[in-house]
Amino acid sequence: MEPSPLMIASQVTSIATAIIGSAWFLSSRLQRLSSTMVERLGVIDRDLQEIRRELETSRASRKDLWSEVNSLRERTTATETKIATP
Repeated sequence: MEPSPLMIASQVTSIATAIIGSAWFLSSRLQRLSSTMVERLGVIDRDLQEIRRELETSRASRKDLWSEVNSLRERTTATETKIATP
């Protein structure tokens, strides 16, 4: 028995509908995943910018601290020199 053209058209339509539905579902999932990733990357970017700012602040503070330590070291050396020489 040979399949009728109506039966073939019905099967093709059924398969095409299933494929289109699956593609639609997957594309909506990918779009949702993409928007979620963009949001998370935005949060990560803001966090990294904040870390960079804090790092620059820390570096400046460390530089100031070392300047103060060197100044105190020089004062200590000068005081020790004055005390050691009568």
